[in-house]
Amino acid sequence: MNYSWYNGKIDLTENTRINTDDLGFLRGYGLFDYFRTYNGKPFQWDWYWERFNNSAKLLRIPLSLKKREAEVILKELFALSKLDEVAFRFLLTGGNAPDSSTMTAPNLLVRAENVPVLSSELFERGISIITENYTRDIPEIKSTDYKRLLSLQTVLQEKEAKDVLYHTKGQLTEMSRSNIFLVKNGIIKTPKKGILKGITRRTVLELAKPDFEVLETNIQLEEIFEADEVFTTSTNKKVMSIIKIDDIMIGGGLTGEVSKILLSRFNALAGSW
Repeated sequence: MNYSWYNGKIDLTENTRINTDDLGFLRGYGLFDYFRTYNGKPFQWDWYWERFNNSAKLLRIPLSLKKREAEVILKELFALSKLDEVAFRFLLTGGNAPDSSTMTAPNLLVRAENVPVLSSELFERGISIITENYTRDIPEIKSTDYKRLLSLQTVLQEKEAKDVLYHTKGQLTEMSRSNIFLVKNGIIKTPKKGILKGITRRTVLELAKPDFEVLETNIQLEEIFEADEVFTTSTNKKVMSIIKIDDIMIGGGLTGEVSKILLSRFNALAGSW
């Protein structure tokens, strides 16, 4: 059983209730962040807290919780879960608004969740994705707005694709829940603007720099179809190869060597398989 902290109170997640006057529910006025533990400790916690705090400032939702207070909450939720590893989800909304528009006091939820288990086959064989012309609103923050991804679920199923890659009029940005990288002639490239700068992305950039040339730059959509390999990074995907985009095979449909190297380095750093 997992527990949640909601506005100062810890209870079973199934017992936690959110008011229907909440602006996150009524207006989509909310943001979140998501990370997990490795060996019982929140991975890259300092970076995640920094991003969550900055996101709150950008969305102008007051965050009264301090970092040290948040750390105490994480320890309590982890202990109550009685699991070896957990994922944490922070959710901050504009709070309850009886008039459906005026923010009074924000609501803050911290959930402990089971860590999704991805098949080792996905890491070994890679995944297929589709492309979509779409730009997230305020892409620098991790907002709760996932309507485009959710509206594409039937398309993803029909295409047997695992995710969607967004571009803005032919310029690559990001995937729905992760960042995108391509490799061409040994050079690693990843979009610089119009994206959420993922913490796993940041980690992988640091892991790659000692041995690879890495460019954060503008990338056109056609470049990705000509890449030697493509991979994505996120909390749960870590470093995952992409072998097919729309109907085009990438790298002969095989997992790329660079992504294998970086996945190995990430696992060594995190202390995971």
